Amino acid sequence: MIVLCAGPKGGCGASTLAATVAAGLVERGVAPHRILLLDAGPHATLSQWAQVAQEHGRTLPPVARWRPGCDAAALARGFEHVLLDGPAPLGRGGALPPDLWLAPVRPVGPDTWSLGQLRCTSWTGPRGRLRVVPWRVPPRAKFAPWRRALEADGFAVAPILARDRLAYAHALADGRLPTRAGDVAVRAEAAALGGYVLGWGAVDRTAQPKEAVCASLPRRLLH
Repeated sequence: MIVLCAGPKGGCGASTLAATVAAGLVERGVAPHRILLLDAGPHATLSQWAQVAQEHGRTLPPVARWRPGCDAAALARGFEHVLLDGPAPLGRGGALPPDLWLAPVRPVGPDTWSLGQLRCTSWTGPRGRLRVVPWRVPPRAKFAPWRRALEADGFAVAPILARDRLAYAHALADGRLPTRAGDVAVRAEAAALGGYVLGWGAVDRTAQPKEAVCASLPRRLLH
């Protein structure tokens, strides 16, 4: 299964989301060596995370750096789950049409406003492949009205909520899976994400051909 983790703006937490989904899949019983984290982010966050883990002798699921000209399909071959950090591999040769796009969005103005550029794509709607993941949700955020507003605007919101917890950032800085950061709540949130991805993969969610999905992405997100 191929899962794209990418937000509609920079700095939204896509790399942390990809790492957390990987950790959640491991929590759900997927062997780490069956998971590939494909790092196509402009800052190579996941690759740096893997380097820190190696320096500390810690084991993570495999991380591969994608660069223009690389065959993403070849990199992904042999893995059960591929998590793409960043949309770059979708618009070039060796494309990996995703089964699911998880977009981390904080329920605050700037993050929510940036979703507007996706409103008219075939990714959105109940049968589209895009699912907004409420991410870094502040403790006192008015989450329910925000969710209803997004759904009224045509966006499908994943039934998962990840709070704004320092353990996520500390885990990446230490080269650990977020579930190994010692925070029970983070472990529960990661397991929920892993279960959601596994459940999605078990059901055909859309009749839209995967090949057609990439063409519907806004051009800004393909480069």
